[in-house]
Amino acid sequence: SDCLVILPTIFREEALQDTIIKGKLFVAVNENGTIIGYKKLFILDDPEECVSTLKDEIRCIDGNLEECGEHNNGEYAFNQNDTYIYLGSDYTLPPYRGQGVNAALMREAMNLLRDDTIMRVKSKQSPNIILAFGLVNANMSRKHSIIASFVAGISTISDESYNFYAFEAYKPSFDPDATECIPNPNGNSRGQGCIVQIPIKEGAL
Repeated sequence: SDCLVILPTIFREEALQDTIIKGKLFVAVNENGTIIGYKKLFILDDPEECVSTLKDEIRCIDGNLEECGEHNNGEYAFNQNDTYIYLGSDYTLPPYRGQGVNAALMREAMNLLRDDTIMRVKSKQSPNIILAFGLVNANMSRKHSIIASFVAGISTISDESYNFYAFEAYKPSFDPDATECIPNPNGNSRGQGCIVQIPIKEGAL
């Protein structure tokens, strides 16, 4: 797929189990209990994982800035005191697309993450909440709906305004037969690593 990250075969089951155990995956089911969609969303609370994700996947650290929001002044600067939330891959089965499944998953995921997010913001005294996500060019039309859903999900503790930054990036690609889980230097699916920087509302916590 040009839009989904697919790991080498021998790592797929372990990676999925790890994602589920750590509560990073949210799923939608139909009336029969069949999974019809999923979304990967979690707080980047491990400092090494955070920096690695931002540097190697989103490419907002030492990367090439391509696009800024209308009201941004200057370039994005990584701040270890910010609270980072990572939006990974998501997917909805074709027969259920256009029915609000993905938006509902985002709302429910943010509801479930809200308490942990607030706790993380308080403990770090974060000035901002950061949403980090990547999109290939084929999915770039989803950018604004992703941002709107996320901003709405944290509206009780954040300002309505936000800064947006996009960096030159590629969807990670892997050799399906590889024995090491190391992505190719540049995937063949061009896209952007996106950063949404949302200030914490004064007096909200």
